[in-house]
Amino acid sequence: MFLGTVGRRGGYYGRRMGNRRRVGGVRVGDKWKHTGAASVEGTASRREKVPLGAGYRRAGKTGWSVGMVGVGTSRLSRIDSTCRQTVADALQAGCNVLHSSGNFQNGEAQSVLGEVLGETLENGDIRREEVVLVSQGGTFQGGELECLKDKLEDVRRDWQEGDDHRKNDLIIEVNPTLWCSFSPALLRQQLERSLEDLGVETLDVFLLEYPELLLSRGPNVLSSPPSSPDSLSTSSPPHHTQDRRAQVRDHLRQSFSYLESEVQRGRLQYYGVVSDTLGFPPTHAGHTHLGELLRLAEEASSSDECHFGAVLYPCNLLEGSTVTDSTQRWEGEGSQGPAMLPASEWARRADLFRLTSRSLDAYVVNEKGENDVFRLGNFSDRGETDLPGMLKEAMDYTIHLEQLYPGQKDPKLPSPATLSWGQVLAHNLHQFRSLGRWRDVLSRQILPTLYKSVIELQRDKRQIWWGSKYLKSCLSLFERISWSLEGPQNSRADAIASSIQGMHPALGGWDPAVRTAKGDPSRDLARTSLQSALLSGGDCTLLGMR
Repeated sequence: MFLGTVGRRGGYYGRRMGNRRRVGGVRVGDKWKHTGAASVEGTASRREKVPLGAGYRRAGKTGWSVGMVGVGTSRLSRIDSTCRQTVADALQAGCNVLHSSGNFQNGEAQSVLGEVLGETLENGDIRREEVVLVSQGGTFQGGELECLKDKLEDVRRDWQEGDDHRKNDLIIEVNPTLWCSFSPALLRQQLERSLEDLGVETLDVFLLEYPELLLSRGPNVLSSPPSSPDSLSTSSPPHHTQDRRAQVRDHLRQSFSYLESEVQRGRLQYYGVVSDTLGFPPTHAGHTHLGELLRLAEEASSSDECHFGAVLYPCNLLEGSTVTDSTQRWEGEGSQGPAMLPASEWARRADLFRLTSRSLDAYVVNEKGENDVFRLGNFSDRGETDLPGMLKEAMDYTIHLEQLYPGQKDPKLPSPATLSWGQVLAHNLHQFRSLGRWRDVLSRQILPTLYKSVIELQRDKRQIWWGSKYLKSCLSLFERISWSLEGPQNSRADAIASSIQGMHPALGGWDPAVRTAKGDPSRDLARTSLQSALLSGGDCTLLGMR
């Protein structure tokens, strides 16, 4: 385990930099930032140096040479040295696309990525010009959402007193735990945070997260009060009024204009969008139309060149509509008139840098009509293991430690509510009917809160013993919960793989019967899904710490 230094910014990276040879950087305040940015020449030279050189592709209009596999960091944390080493190893192996967000792990993932990148650049193992850095913004969750809520009155007052241009601002409450806005003032804060966390002067790509969320039925909190927690579902359906659509178009044009200004300023090279609805039918209320986005960006550009240059979308065996379904209207070069194309092909013709995600995790609707996450992979058969007994043992011990928590009577220590996962899960475990849903909640909510509280607790050296025991106990409990959900997951995965084998033997040629307790849990269906994404999805497939 690597506990690093307490604090999201500076920390480990800040200390190490003081005693190292600084390569290609400038001092900004009390921090050292690396100059330069991804370049055509730099990424091409990286391609020639590594074993994976043959697996590089051209990233659309950018001209960069990018590895077919990039590094996603949604689970990267300071607490786990394995994740840090994975990023370092991937860079050494030739993966030269790094993707993060200020929302990942409540902001910690992007900061840790900056630390690893800084060490690699300082060692001279790779040059800044050889790496493509991608971040994203526009949604607010966790700590970022709480900060936005705290200053909402000031933001609302500035909006009401602003000029007509500011009237296009939107802050949409998608649900009580997720807000969406591409307001230039808020995007500027997120972009600057990415630059600071990553320790660079220029970001290569900045993506606007899920423009389809702006069509949610939730209110614009600039003009209406936020809804009560019970008045919005966690997945609001799209808003159908033409007024909202017109507002969204104006809002996007304003946002693109701001991002073009950052390109001119030199803090950004290209921008684009992340969207889950590119493959939705055009008649669907939440459909994202790439042609309209590109047109708005061209209108917003003050120069002859528009820097809307990238798009990120899911692509896996169960979410392949961006490759198979003709949902995007093409009226560009080479067409004899309007034609419908799959989103991936549309983006290729438009010369966009195509990134894909979720190659191993599909978002599906389960038998109850609920959104669910299905893991496209197989897990080891645990045979006759007494999983219920092991789970109960881990649960009981974790709850026992929580009852001994010193913070019960000491207000200076982290709140007991943030260190009571045994009790919380004992009452709510029945809600996790699938492994995917459990892992999604674990990575997005439970682990960030747990790690933050344990690191804060260990500032007091007297509490290190309890914090270490509790963290170990929680991780053991989480692992056994995962084990208990793997059986149903394997049954569904085997059924899908059998269907694939019947249709495409070259992709599905594996035997579920050979899976053993000592087998590789990441093979079989996971390999098949990754192959399909690499072969048909886009220019670069992002893989996370899963």
